[in-house]
Amino acid sequence: RPFTGDGCLRIHAVIALGYIISPVMDARLQYLLSNAKSLEHRYTFEIMSLSAGHVGCLIGCYIWLRLSRAVPANLLMAVALFTNQLFFSLTNTFLTFDSPVLIVLFELFCGVLTTSRWLFLIWNFNEDFHGGFQIGTRRVALIESLRSCLAGLLTVQVEGLPTGIVSPIFSALNLLLIIMIVLAPSCYSSYVLPSTNFWRELKDHKVYILFIISMSLNGLVAFVWMNSAAWLSMNGWTPAEVSVIEIVKAAVLIVALATTFMTLHHMSIWGPWAMRDFSCYLPPGSLLFALAFWELGHLHYRSYLFVAALIVGAVVDVARFAAFWTAILTTLANKWYALLGAFAGFAVIQACQAVSPLASHIIAWPWGVSPTWSGLVPWHPETSLATYQKAVMVSVWPAAILAYVAQIMAWRYFLPEVLTYKGHGNLMPNGVKGWEASETAFVKGSAIGAAHDDEDSNSETSDSEDEGRRS
Repeated sequence: RPFTGDGCLRIHAVIALGYIISPVMDARLQYLLSNAKSLEHRYTFEIMSLSAGHVGCLIGCYIWLRLSRAVPANLLMAVALFTNQLFFSLTNTFLTFDSPVLIVLFELFCGVLTTSRWLFLIWNFNEDFHGGFQIGTRRVALIESLRSCLAGLLTVQVEGLPTGIVSPIFSALNLLLIIMIVLAPSCYSSYVLPSTNFWRELKDHKVYILFIISMSLNGLVAFVWMNSAAWLSMNGWTPAEVSVIEIVKAAVLIVALATTFMTLHHMSIWGPWAMRDFSCYLPPGSLLFALAFWELGHLHYRSYLFVAALIVGAVVDVARFAAFWTAILTTLANKWYALLGAFAGFAVIQACQAVSPLASHIIAWPWGVSPTWSGLVPWHPETSLATYQKAVMVSVWPAAILAYVAQIMAWRYFLPEVLTYKGHGNLMPNGVKGWEASETAFVKGSAIGAAHDDEDSNSETSDSEDEGRRS
């Protein structure tokens, strides 16, 4: 049944909620890492646990994709929610043993579970298959902004708030979602991922390839630029103030993304040009992160401009992520291709992020610095702020610039790969003709203008002839 007036059904809202609450497990994992005494002063294990999470995501992409070929979507999503609840409850057990090896394994398993969120994102568009994925211009932006907002709010430390309040809320919501997803309509319980020609046709999806390359290059240095909370601490902001900054960032994120993507939706009424330009020309947020830390993070103590730059960078990064995946869904134009492409592309991105600490070190090595390890104390983090700033700049910017070049290259391929627009056109999203004896023809704008001029002149001539007959 309809949930809102724009074609969103109640099942869409339920599945979207499963995607939005995914950061709860990330926050639980962060709680485990921050309270694990076995990781104190063991920097190598901290890096290993971070990489283990990305390796788990890589493994999870394969597992969930294989299961999608045998298990219907509603059961698969219900199993994912139940498994998330199980590992959420086991966090304190792992914390009791407090073994660095167990914690690394726990992060590996959490990475596997984190990947399941793509099931909720892709199947959110099940009924919109024949109409294309242009509705994702608003919906992907909405649920991604809410997910990022929740991820930021979960890092906030509020004094006076009862401890452990998140656990029962998450458990009750998980149970409710499991029940509602199990009772989903037959279109979610009757189909599994079939055999497709995705890999054979992969070379034809150049927008998808270039966007994945762009996100992968940016992910090679994610270990460095996704560290804004530590940068705020270096700039003199207290944990309480960082919490306030996270709340402000969450509010700005929702308002900015809602405004931006609603504008894009209205501009895209007559074609996908607005989404093409926004996706291909919006630079990575990591460029602004690194520049702000380089220019404002040291000599400008407790800089409000530095805080504003980090907030803007976060908004740009989330908007770019939402635009990329909206564009990918639009160009793949098939829910089965979208499911395969999402898991395959995310696996490549996570593989790059898994080696991010080492890749960042190698990129910065020619300049004699490293954002990963100290040059004075082996296997320890860099403690000199000036050296660390230089290491951040020389490691992040080369990879981010290459990522920007890759996404700009996708511009020329965007329009030819959009099979349909808003459900119209000669071909359906699966490549089948919408009706018999139909074809697609490209007409220049000048030709259309000339045709209108001819019609106007003909109408004026006929009007003058009619007036002559009356006289």
